[in-house]
Amino acid sequence: MITQLLPLLFSALLLVGCASITSAPENNVDFLPACQLADLAGVYSNKGEPEGYFSRDVLKVAKINHERVTSVRLSVADNLLTAQLIENGCVNYEKAYVIGQDIQTKDGKLLLHEESHLLSSGAPDDPVVGPRYTQVTFGLDARRDGKLRTSGYIAGLAFLVFPVGSSEQSDIRFKRMDTLDQECSR
Repeated sequence: MITQLLPLLFSALLLVGCASITSAPENNVDFLPACQLADLAGVYSNKGEPEGYFSRDVLKVAKINHERVTSVRLSVADNLLTAQLIENGCVNYEKAYVIGQDIQTKDGKLLLHEESHLLSSGAPDDPVVGPRYTQVTFGLDARRDGKLRTSGYIAGLAFLVFPVGSSEQSDIRFKRMDTLDQECSR
């Protein structure tokens, strides 16, 4: 009986698909363990490591040339987070976010996106049925640079036949700057 089940069990194990994907900048460090929201105030490089833009990936600002923005200044007062995009030393764009309304916080980090689905994401081309979870957070790393982390997992059946499991974590570092690169020149 057992010898008859072994080939079937072995075949089933071959059909199981699992993957874990991680990307991060060189010398990546974890989030600062205890951080106040006011600690996020400062000037950050707009260009992230290994790739990405603060203006696009953290602030979700549309209709601007992200490559031309050199730095981002964050300020925090009461329940307001203000972001200024700096180009050639000048404020090119400014937006205020009401904390708790426009943007959420969790453990001293900005919770930019959180999504979970029990059975399917609802996308027409999604072949997997099963639970999935995605979270995007921004906070300070142990060096006090900005850190954007996207993490997620999925488990279920692909095409209602093949068991699959996957996890992903991606970190982007935005270097904290002492001052702006240059004075405003218009």
